[in-house]
Amino acid sequence: GLPYRHMPPQQEDLERLLTEITEEKVDAVAFTSAPQIRFLAEYALSCGKLQAMLHTFETGVLAVSVGRITSDALKEAGVKRIIMPEQERMGSMIVELGRYLAARS
Repeated sequence: GLPYRHMPPQQEDLERLLTEITEEKVDAVAFTSAPQIRFLAEYALSCGKLQAMLHTFETGVLAVSVGRITSDALKEAGVKRIIMPEQERMGSMIVELGRYLAARS
C-alpha cells in the first residue's frame, strides 16, 4: 500500500481556512501536498469563492509550496504567485518564506 493516505479535511477546517485566506487574516499558507490544494480549491469552487481565493493569493496572502508537485497542483488550481524552496523540504520552505518576507519589509 501507499505510505500516505490523504483523507479529506473536515468541512469546518476548510471553511475556516478559506475564510482566513479571503479575509486576509493570515500572511501565508504553507502547502505540503498536492491533495491539500485540491481539497481547498474544490471546496472554494463549491462555495462560489474560488475566484475570491485566487485573487487574494495574487494580492495579499502568500501561497508557500514545499516542492514541485505541490506547486504544480497550485498552478492547476489557478494560483500564480508561489514561493518554493530549491530544496524540497519542510524546513527549507519555512526558511524561504522568512527570506521572502524579510526582503519585502
